[in-house]
Amino acid sequence: FDPIAVYDRHSGRHIIAAVEHTGGNNTSWLNVAVSTTSDPQNGNDWHKYRLNTTNPTGGGTFLDYPNMGVDEDAIYITGDYFGGAGGNWVHMFDKAPMLNGQATSLNVLETSGSLRSLGATNHIDDDAPGGYFATTFGNSSTQITLQAITDPNGSPQLTSRNITVPGYSQPPGAAQQGSGNQISTVDHRIKNCVYRNGSLWAMHNIGQDGVAQVRFYEFAMNGWPTSGNQPALVQSGEIDLGSGIYTFFGDPGIDDQNNLVVQFNRSSSNEFVSIQRTFQLEGDAPGSFREVREVQTSTSADNSGRWGDYTGIDEDPSQPSTFWGHDEYSRGGWRTWFGQIQLSGLSFTFPDGLPEIVDPAGATIRVEVNGTGSSEPEPGTGLFYYDLEQDGTFVEVAMTEISANVYDAELPAVPCLDSADFYFSVEDSGGQVFTSPSGAPGDVYTTLAVDETIIAFEDNFEADMGWTAENLGASSGDWQRGVPVDDPGWEYDPASDGDGSGSAYLTQNQNGNTDVDGGSVRLTSPSFDMSADGEFSIDYFYYLRLTDSSTDGMLVEISSNGLNGPWTTVLDHNSDGGLNWRTHSISESDLAGLGVALSDDMRIRFTARDDDPQSIVEAGVDGFVVSALGCGDDGCPADIDGDGDADADDFFAYLDLFASGDPAADLDDDGDIDADDFFAYLDSFVAGC
Repeated sequence: FDPIAVYDRHSGRHIIAAVEHTGGNNTSWLNVAVSTTSDPQNGNDWHKYRLNTTNPTGGGTFLDYPNMGVDEDAIYITGDYFGGAGGNWVHMFDKAPMLNGQATSLNVLETSGSLRSLGATNHIDDDAPGGYFATTFGNSSTQITLQAITDPNGSPQLTSRNITVPGYSQPPGAAQQGSGNQISTVDHRIKNCVYRNGSLWAMHNIGQDGVAQVRFYEFAMNGWPTSGNQPALVQSGEIDLGSGIYTFFGDPGIDDQNNLVVQFNRSSSNEFVSIQRTFQLEGDAPGSFREVREVQTSTSADNSGRWGDYTGIDEDPSQPSTFWGHDEYSRGGWRTWFGQIQLSGLSFTFPDGLPEIVDPAGATIRVEVNGTGSSEPEPGTGLFYYDLEQDGTFVEVAMTEISANVYDAELPAVPCLDSADFYFSVEDSGGQVFTSPSGAPGDVYTTLAVDETIIAFEDNFEADMGWTAENLGASSGDWQRGVPVDDPGWEYDPASDGDGSGSAYLTQNQNGNTDVDGGSVRLTSPSFDMSADGEFSIDYFYYLRLTDSSTDGMLVEISSNGLNGPWTTVLDHNSDGGLNWRTHSISESDLAGLGVALSDDMRIRFTARDDDPQSIVEAGVDGFVVSALGCGDDGCPADIDGDGDADADDFFAYLDLFASGDPAADLDDDGDIDADDFFAYLDSFVAGC
């Protein structure tokens, strides 16, 4: 039962496996077959193995819900054991002898004493630093646990890392047309993962807005666990198709250009279950998907309850950006669909990044365009659209093609502290227009014009600048400023401060078990001024080591009326960061959304808490900065050509701007180019530089 299959790109072989259980003697077996060629035609084209997995795992009696991964060296099969020793185990087979039908070794490693449904990975990259796995079990609902196994065919070593992600909850069963019976979405377990281009891609079902939705993650693995670097979340997103629509059982496929294809199921109370696909091209907005298309649909309801959670998708090794998938649908009974999905389209990348801020004088944005699948960009068709008024009216200009499929887009002058919207388009060789972002002009990029960063308040905690510490009933863990003691006998302390200056504020910075216990401790800032013009942000490093993130954490509150309040909750840090410092930024728009008005007497406070039952809570704050993006001295507005003088060249240059209606001629920023602007320029010209 529970058959699974992967294609191993490293050897060019297919690998299939299934679980077997005999109830009479409580024995579990793994049946594994490796194809003798890349194109097996019948049962004779396989090397077959049957391995008893009961004793190696210490007496587990029933192996269930296996997932299979493969890398250059090993085949990995994960599974939960019911009865006996129980827990979750990884079975590792030395792959090399299996390619020739020779006897192989089996290593096993327990990843948890509890059932946890561990997702396995198809490693497409060569030289992966480890065999990767992912699970949602055994941690909080704002974390994914990544695991890596090194030396799988010798002395396997397991390394784990919790990564903070957007919160998730168990998915509800999915409604379907023609039946009150809900489709089982099982739970939020991770099933199939893919490692390619240095990233691990994973998917699972979550509950959101009253329905089940597919969520995906991209983790940059950064050479973990052998490089000394840690994995990090790059992006995540949901397949959200609207009110009452359920999406579930998504599978990821990745090509060598880092384009993502997702095959998944969809249903609602007015829809039978269908098989759908969507995709994200490299350069698309993080977390976004392009259009969703139906590839197969049911014509009847399914009343079995359990749906096809053993599904899959993979790229055809002989046809780049072409994928093959299999999934379930219902036509008076369940059926299996196999089909081809071909990626096509143009992807946009920005070598210098998309500018979140620009100089008021304007900016050049470099754009690279690549074809995917059968699509190729048509030379010379690049267009740039900008809207300086943000009223939905875009100016269209041609981009300059500086080399094949590489363009420069010119954003004109934008008044300081004003924002501008923009997007790009290019045609493919068939005349189809593709935009970036893909939803343009409904979706656009936005940038803010500023010419300086103003530091309103900054504290690296090397000196006492007036922060106050309070104890709110805790028996230990008071906030203290100093260089971290890094007690070798206490595994929860940070090794150093966050910003590299040396000191930080930490909860009871002393040797021994000195974390926050049985209550809360509060750290309150001195007053700082956020009343000036500009776009403000509050940035800080924070350290938070938690062994129970379901109740404990660090609350962040702000007041615009000094110590008198009221205090508004900004957020609650409640995920364990291990021994790492993390950063957080609070924007002016975040505060506006909370109804917080900026003033010249702002204060912020951090409250670390240990609620019942007592557990480990170690917290820290460092590198606290309040800054504003703003506008400095206008310099000499009459100096149009920027040579430091106001002369005839500048006067005639302004006349050209005025006559052509260029937005740069709108000196009073009222949206019109008129006599007021002309006389304003004359005044500045007479004043000189």
